[in-house]
Amino acid sequence: MMFSGIFLMSLWPSALCQGSYPKIVSGPSDPLIVHSEDKVTFNWTLGLPPSETWSSSIFEVMFGIWKDPGFLKTKLLVIDRHGEVLIRPNYEKKISCDFNMSKLQVAFILHNLTMKDENHYCLQVELGLHQPPLTDPVMLLLEGPPKITSPKQENFSVNIGNNLQINSQAKGLPAPTIIWTKQGRIVGNDTLVLNGVTLNDSGVYLCRAYNQVGEDHKEIVVTVLEHNYGSRKLTVPHMPTQTSHDRGSPVWLFPVVIGVSVFSIAAVVVFRSRAHHCKRNLAYEQHIDE
Repeated sequence: MMFSGIFLMSLWPSALCQGSYPKIVSGPSDPLIVHSEDKVTFNWTLGLPPSETWSSSIFEVMFGIWKDPGFLKTKLLVIDRHGEVLIRPNYEKKISCDFNMSKLQVAFILHNLTMKDENHYCLQVELGLHQPPLTDPVMLLLEGPPKITSPKQENFSVNIGNNLQINSQAKGLPAPTIIWTKQGRIVGNDTLVLNGVTLNDSGVYLCRAYNQVGEDHKEIVVTVLEHNYGSRKLTVPHMPTQTSHDRGSPVWLFPVVIGVSVFSIAAVVVFRSRAHHCKRNLAYEQHIDE
């Protein structure tokens, strides 16, 4: 009898493996590595005995953040046995789901991924009080090659002795590390700073962004101007103008006075010239009469 009991107990696990008990048939890879900054989809397929259905055997299907050593710390989305969906407040635009109750398939989608979304997630299927829940934790890893987004300009000019600062930015998952190099020597991190530039600061600088996925780089040419030849403007010295409140004659009288003086001098010269001419003619006529 004892041998028979042991034999029957040994058959119980094999019966479970043959599908007489609810189970998770397939799920996402662990870790789930995503090369995107858009969204990620977690796909699962469940298994039930032939006589059971989603609505008759599954109480809830939950998706959320998993906490070691083994419990669902934060529920993000719940699907009940009737197909009703409940999403955690403030996560309506962050998470969605797609499921087929007859095929026992369910998918959870996380949108607008950032590095904060890199975490342990889990599917948990509640089967009621008479059976333990089904769980399947998955680690989400986000990866995206770097892409330099700034600076967009490739050539910079600076006058000798001045300062130059060039900011750089790059996107990618994980967040890329940025360095500036010149002839293989590191000269800056996120920002290239040149204070009191000299002619030696001219040249080609390399902005390099890298993470565990890959790297991106951009060449920047810096030109140091030895002299600043700008357009010169002819400036007229400022002359104070008199107003009606100033003492003395108004400004507009000076041209008039000068004009009158010149005219007077010219008239005197002409008058004297004519008088002298007339006197000479009179003397000449007197000489002829004699």
